[in-house]
Amino acid sequence: PGAAVTVTNTATGATREAAAGEGGEFAFLSLPPGKYRVEVAAKGFKRTVVEELDVNVTQTSTVNLKLEPSIQEETVT
Repeated sequence: PGAAVTVTNTATGATREAAAGEGGEFAFLSLPPGKYRVEVAAKGFKRTVVEELDVNVTQTSTVNLKLEPSIQEETVT
């Protein structure tokens, strides 16, 4: 929950942003058809990217992502 989701149209560079809901769901309504890059970032997790998602006029596009915990190293001196 609370992950930042960004979609970028790879042809135009146009972006939209949204926050994932409690169940991790997110939606972008009325995206123009084309190819998109989807990026998800959440505190404590590795950034996850889908490089190419096709969006068509008559279809709903679904992306299922699994966020992996980030490994943070601490150095004590």
